[in-house]
Amino acid sequence: VHVAGFSLGGLLTLSLARKHRLTSMSLLGVPIYITRSYLPVEQTVEKLHAWFNSIVTLRIRWKIAHRDGRTVELRMPMEPVIPLHLIKQVAQLSREVRERVGEAKADRALIVHSRADIAASPESSDYLMKHLSCAEKEQFWLRWSHHEMMFTPHKDKVLGAVTDFLNK
Repeated sequence: VHVAGFSLGGLLTLSLARKHRLTSMSLLGVPIYITRSYLPVEQTVEKLHAWFNSIVTLRIRWKIAHRDGRTVELRMPMEPVIPLHLIKQVAQLSREVRERVGEAKADRALIVHSRADIAASPESSDYLMKHLSCAEKEQFWLRWSHHEMMFTPHKDKVLGAVTDFLNK
């Protein structure tokens, strides 16, 4: 059995692999760390709980300035409105998966991430490479796709990497 998961689906794939042995898994943009490992997202959400409960949704618009001078506006395939209670739940699931990722049972793993991802830290990919107990692990990096890798022209590269991994 091969399971592929993108973002939250990747966290769920890792949770599934703790309970059931997988032949292989493809983990795409998995938020082991949300934003960056050094930013205490979960603790911040917890401390601002009462304030967060008074707000129903959060509308996010990002402009990203790269070191080479380019400015890119982050575009999502849908309106970027996030129910705030979900941020807390994803942060909790991310922590739980991170703490037990070594228990995931799979023979092989492909880890795909973008170096420009600002939603799921690129450090997440390195963490998975270090802590997954799979006999075979591969890491595939995208350079500019941000977190929406499956909704950009980069999706063909992602699907190609997954296909090549499955055909080995």
